[in-house]
Amino acid sequence: MIEAEPVWPIRAELGEGPIWWDGSLYWIDINAPALHIYTPATQQRRSFELAEKIGTVVPRADGKLILAQETGLHVFDPAAGAVVETLPWPADCPIVERFNDGKCDPQGRFWVGTMGRDKPIASLYRVEPGCRVTEMLTGVRISNGLCWDEPRGRFYFIDSPTKTLDVFDWDPATGMISNRRALWRLPEGETGVPDGMTIDTEGRLWVAIFDGFGVHCIDPDSGQSLQKIAVGAAKTTACWFGGEGLDELYITTASIREDEASLKRHPHAGSLFMCRPGARGLATTPCAI
Repeated sequence: MIEAEPVWPIRAELGEGPIWWDGSLYWIDINAPALHIYTPATQQRRSFELAEKIGTVVPRADGKLILAQETGLHVFDPAAGAVVETLPWPADCPIVERFNDGKCDPQGRFWVGTMGRDKPIASLYRVEPGCRVTEMLTGVRISNGLCWDEPRGRFYFIDSPTKTLDVFDWDPATGMISNRRALWRLPEGETGVPDGMTIDTEGRLWVAIFDGFGVHCIDPDSGQSLQKIAVGAAKTTACWFGGEGLDELYITTASIREDEASLKRHPHAGSLFMCRPGARGLATTPCAI
C-alpha cells in the first residue's frame, strides 16, 4: 500500500479544496478560515486569513482566484492579499448554510454546491460567464467531489452522507447532465464517508474518505476500488494531482473534532500530504467567470 507523506505540517481544522495552478498547490482551511498556497519548487508556503468561511477556491487566467464563501462568490487577488470584488448572485438561488465543494469543468464553467448537512435542502449550481447561474441538482445534503471525463461524456458527483459516488451523462457543449446512477458506494464495514475527488488521465477516480485514513482509486467502468492510498490522518478530505508532471497526488486533511489522544497518535492531522501513485492528473482549466 502506498503511504502519503506530509509536505506541509500544519494543524488545519478543516483542510479542503486542493487545486494545482501555475506551479502551486492552492488549498483552504474552511473553518480558520484561510487560503494556503504551496509552491514545491521553492518550498514557499503562504497563508491568507479570510473574513468568512470558505468552501472552495478556483483560479482565473488573470492570476486572481474565485473564492466561494458564506455570503457568495468573491474575487481574491493574491498579490494584494485581499478580496477585490464580489460577484452578483441571484436572490432566487439560495446559499443554504454556505458554499462547499466546487470546481470548473473543462470549458471553464464553475460548478459549486451548497450544504444542508443531514437535510436534503441544498443545491448544486453551474455558473457561466456573465455570472449566469443555473440550478443543476436539488435535494443535496453535502455537495462534494465534482469532476468531469470529457472523452466519456461523464460528470461525477458525491453527496457525502449518501456514501455514494454517482455518475451522470454530461454534454460538454451545453453543460447539461442526465441519467444519474450510482457507480461506487463505500463498502459495508468501512468507516467514513466519501469527500473530495479528482480524476486521472485514464479516467480513474481518486476519492478521499473522511474518517477513513485514505484515498480510494475507483475504476470508472467496473466501479471497483483498485487501490487505497494510506494517509496518516483520519479525516482525509480531498485530493488533486499536481507537480511538474501532474504525477503528485496532493491530499488535504482535517483535525476537527479530534481529541488530544487522537492527535498524539496522528500528529499530522490537518496537514497537506503528497504521494506518487503512478498516475497523472489533468491540467486545471481556469475559471471563465
